[in-house]
Amino acid sequence: VGGAIDFGIYLSELAQDHDLSGSGFGRPPAISVEPASVIVSADEASAVGMIVSELVGNARKYAYEPGAPAPVRIVLRERLPAGYSLEVSDKGRGLSLGSPAAGTGFGTRLIDMMARKLGAEHAWHDGVPGTRFTLSTGRA
Repeated sequence: VGGAIDFGIYLSELAQDHDLSGSGFGRPPAISVEPASVIVSADEASAVGMIVSELVGNARKYAYEPGAPAPVRIVLRERLPAGYSLEVSDKGRGLSLGSPAAGTGFGTRLIDMMARKLGAEHAWHDGVPGTRFTLSTGRA
């Protein structure tokens, strides 16, 4: 732990790892990343990495039919004077706002907890089609 890393590179490598793990489930590589060069602490990258991993896993499990291509898009943008915005989206079934979670809801609670730990604003949006998750932070 400690040190600073390029968050855009970290997210690109994380996406490659997810694509490789997804290929074992009959899914072709389908994660695209639009990374910005944003420097964050290793702890922050790890926390957001958990959020991204949960979102990618949810898209694969719930957004698409089994075995179907499951494209996920990750966009990282720098926010000036300090901070960044992150968007993770899919083109799957979408979410029903106000309906119970498709799974146990643990992943949603984990995402909420990690976003609070970061002091970040986050929200789920109807992507029409699909789901879009946004997280933004402004570090001093």
